[in-house]
Amino acid sequence: MDIQNHLLRLFHKKADSTNADDVEVLTPVIRKEELYHYTSRLNIAINKNDVKNIAICGNYGSGKSSIINTFIDTYSNDYIYLKVSLAGFNKSKQTDRDIEHSLVQQFFYHVKYENIPFSRFRRIKRITKSCIFIYSLSVFAYVCAWLFLLSPSLFEKLGVRTESVCEWVRYLADAVIAIGTPCIIFILIKFHYCPV
Repeated sequence: MDIQNHLLRLFHKKADSTNADDVEVLTPVIRKEELYHYTSRLNIAINKNDVKNIAICGNYGSGKSSIINTFIDTYSNDYIYLKVSLAGFNKSKQTDRDIEHSLVQQFFYHVKYENIPFSRFRRIKRITKSCIFIYSLSVFAYVCAWLFLLSPSLFEKLGVRTESVCEWVRYLADAVIAIGTPCIIFILIKFHYCPV
């Protein structure tokens, strides 16, 4: 069934009908049988070497997104897909550079952050409570280790007798500083070259 004929029948239904079954939504759907003609032609066009651009044009609700979604569902094992949107742009207000920036940003948001660590594009990253706890504990241990080695009198004021502390506690403080200092340097360099 042709999408245009389907839409014409939809709009020629009785306007006074109150039956919920008579109302069809215009959101994109997957209709493999109905859209086979379009999806197979699209597949042929994609596989031609001399075809560089493909446009799917039509009015609002004409089935452009349904064709694309059906194509993706039908040929999901044959291609890698990336959906980008220009829906929020008003050509009179945005420059070509703004549109290009948005497209590149959408491309990068579909890639894992670990694969592009030096990108200027940033996304909000969720930090779990356990990560916050581990980071806080690490910073606290690092600061305490420095204080323990540089100012033992501070611990004596808190009631900890530093001369009676085992030798392994001093080694532990040395280890925390030895591991923590390169980590802090790495973080500072990373933020310098990749600002948030």
